[in-house]
Amino acid sequence: MKTRSLNPTPGALEGAPSVLGLQDVDVSSQHDPATILIRNVSWEVRVGERWLVTGDPGSGKSTILQVAAGLVRPVNGRHSLFGRDAAELGEEELLERRSRLGVVFSGGGRLFHHLTVAENLALPLLYHARRPGDACLERVGPMLEALGLGEYAHSLPRDLPRRIAPRAALARALVLMPEVLLLDDPVAGQVAEETVWWCEFLADWAVGKTPAGTGRGTWVIATQDTRHWGGLANRCARVVGGRWQPTESPGDGGLVLRPTAGG
Repeated sequence: MKTRSLNPTPGALEGAPSVLGLQDVDVSSQHDPATILIRNVSWEVRVGERWLVTGDPGSGKSTILQVAAGLVRPVNGRHSLFGRDAAELGEEELLERRSRLGVVFSGGGRLFHHLTVAENLALPLLYHARRPGDACLERVGPMLEALGLGEYAHSLPRDLPRRIAPRAALARALVLMPEVLLLDDPVAGQVAEETVWWCEFLADWAVGKTPAGTGRGTWVIATQDTRHWGGLANRCARVVGGRWQPTESPGDGGLVLRPTAGG
């Protein structure tokens, strides 16, 4: 059996440009803004870093991804996007910087259920890239094929097999060619074969070997279970008791990929 690992020497990423930053941030519950889930978060994500954010259900790890993406405002503290304080950005510049991030939500990816899969991918192109309809379709088709979704282009999200919905959400996140991916437990409840697909795809994306590859490979995954990602991640933090705790890299988690002959 062959185990794949992308972990670089930790010092190799020191001094790389910042893509996301939180400084002295408190993160509140989206359901009850008066309830603070995580206090005093200071966190910086740099180009080339691949983070695991771990914690128990309800700890706030999903919410912190949305704060980092600029989708939810922190209660206080400073939030930066690509080296700039988000509070100082005008609406157009903030929108442009957000479009450099791809977000994959948990629980089916928050696809628009009245739109087909292809239309879900076309929407961010129309909104952010302001591409005409024909140009959107030219981008959407190859992306769907690359993720094994070609046959589902005209399907509604409710008709997708369970294993396919997260891939469709990933395709939508990738269609704008983002520099950073933020993923909320994308393989939760998936069979082993699908988990391997995700690990292989993100490993390839990290080195620019996919249609949406940037060669930078910066991502953050919020997950309760780190076993699948240890060999791919090079940074790790956990949320425990309402506190943000950076930890040692999880190292090689032993995910077995691409069996060799006789393995």
